[in-house]
Amino acid sequence: PMALMMRLLVICLILSPCLTSSEESYRWELALNLSPDDGHKFHYCAGWRDMKPIGDSSNPFSKDFKNINIWNKPFKYLAIVRHSDKKPDPVKVWKMKRTDRSLLSYFQDMKPGRMIVTEGGHIYSEARPGAKVEGAINTSLISSKSIKDPIFGINGDVFFNWVYLTNGCRLGLTGQDLS
Repeated sequence: PMALMMRLLVICLILSPCLTSSEESYRWELALNLSPDDGHKFHYCAGWRDMKPIGDSSNPFSKDFKNINIWNKPFKYLAIVRHSDKKPDPVKVWKMKRTDRSLLSYFQDMKPGRMIVTEGGHIYSEARPGAKVEGAINTSLISSKSIKDPIFGINGDVFFNWVYLTNGCRLGLTGQDLS
């Protein structure tokens, strides 16, 4: 499934609101960038539940990157952005159920696990023209069937730490098969 996500997946956070005139605006901060082909092993246990930085902050979009300062801050919104060649494809944003927790606290919390952390589905989505976000993505590497993009091809709420027997998923959407 990670190969379907093009090259990179970025998790950004919107932190505390900044008041400008009569509008409330938010500041985006990069918490995590995942690159499936950079040679770094980012699996269920590695990288998610510790305070170790990963990657280079001067070039966070070319390889795996985790900003520990943002990883340990409470946040209100979660955005997931897929990009290829540093150009964003689609983005989706969800409002968190709780705004007093950090990503670190969620990913360290393995009991009870299976946490659905948003409700009501995404509150914002956008894709550049030509981006593949809805419908099926065909791939001969996985099977002869067409499968949906696991973030942008389905709807649902965000879950963290979903474990089933010996398989696990750190982040996904409830609109997919969760067995």
